[in-house]
Amino acid sequence: MKYMRKSILPLKQILDQEAAINEARWREEEAEERGMKKGIEKGIEQGIEQTVRRTLKKNISIETIAEIMELPMERIRQIKEQKE
Repeated sequence: MKYMRKSILPLKQILDQEAAINEARWREEEAEERGMKKGIEKGIEQGIEQTVRRTLKKNISIETIAEIMELPMERIRQIKEQKE
């Protein structure tokens, strides 16, 4: 019985370490996925803003841009104000 206790303890420590490593990997993957999602969203938003600015330079009306881009006119106005 003494020998079993001695051998179980190191096994438990190994399993605990493996669980901790797996948890750390899972958290790292989750953080990476969140970061990528945020980056993609930011890139899309920058692309929208860039397109709105280009169309404003062509003197296309805010109403037309809002309709084509499917954005609220207030958002177009905000982008226009940022540009100036």
